[in-house]
Amino acid sequence: MVVRLGDDFPHLTGAESGCYGVESCHKISGNFRQMAKQLITQLEAQGYQLTEREDIDDTGHRVFEVIAPDNPDEISYLNVYSPDVGSTVYVLTVDVLSLEQLKQLSA
Repeated sequence: MVVRLGDDFPHLTGAESGCYGVESCHKISGNFRQMAKQLITQLEAQGYQLTEREDIDDTGHRVFEVIAPDNPDEISYLNVYSPDVGSTVYVLTVDVLSLEQLKQLSA
């Protein structure tokens, strides 16, 4: 369900791995819209192709289809959440995942 991120993945500076018991989940302080924009910029600079999913209607949840430069035939989903004011959580998954589903993965 969760994609293990390689060493070359352009994480946000200061992001901590391991949230909700999921090692490939990352949490950082900051406005989730700004953090998502920064993450998108970093990914595109490394050759990733991103398309925002407009059909996701959850408040505090943005989803982007991601195509890695070294794997153009596979689509992953970058889920960016705002679990509470002033913090951002992001995770790359094989399917769109709500925050509640993410929290249940380690259960």
